[in-house]
Amino acid sequence: MKRNTSIQHDENIISSITGLMESFNGTYNVHFGDLLLTNKRLYLVGKKPINIEESLWFDGEERNIIQSTLIVGEHYIKIKWESSGNLVNFINAYRHLNV
Repeated sequence: MKRNTSIQHDENIISSITGLMESFNGTYNVHFGDLLLTNKRLYLVGKKPINIEESLWFDGEERNIIQSTLIVGEHYIKIKWESSGNLVNFINAYRHLNV
């Protein structure tokens, strides 16, 4: 599903994957789409079941990653299945990100 995304001039894409993701920010959601990791945010773009575009900026609390769960502030995203990209490399890129 990869599509062009607008990123800020000082933002760089570090890694991306396409697949099925669960997210929780007070409401439980499941999306199929792209998850992009930049030097400033996790960026989720999904089409199914609904169109969604959500940016999780690295200005809140970050916690350790447990298995495939990525946590930024109040947001939890769990990668359930990936259709392209390398999940291990994606998580390692996130884990070592210096923001």
